[in-house]
Amino acid sequence: NWWTPGPTKRLTLDTAQMVVEATHPTTGGVEITATTAIPGKEPRGFQFSERWPDGSAEAILLQGADYRLYLLRAKTRGAADLSPLMQQIYRTFRVE
Repeated sequence: NWWTPGPTKRLTLDTAQMVVEATHPTTGGVEITATTAIPGKEPRGFQFSERWPDGSAEAILLQGADYRLYLLRAKTRGAADLSPLMQQIYRTFRVE
């Protein structure tokens, strides 16, 4: 089991990382290599760079106004750079 923020708490980095790690396979092999707060945006969110056994991934975790959490992850096989794609997705991704 894992928990997420209650109905009156803003998302923190510790909670965001716990939620992202809870979506990793239980067999391990996934490493978070960088974490960035997404600046100047409401709802609050964080972006995670990850290393998976078969390539890299980036995940965006956002908290909506109703305190629900939304996780979007894109993975690639090999060494392709996901940052431009994730930046474009984030600019158009809306959480009400």
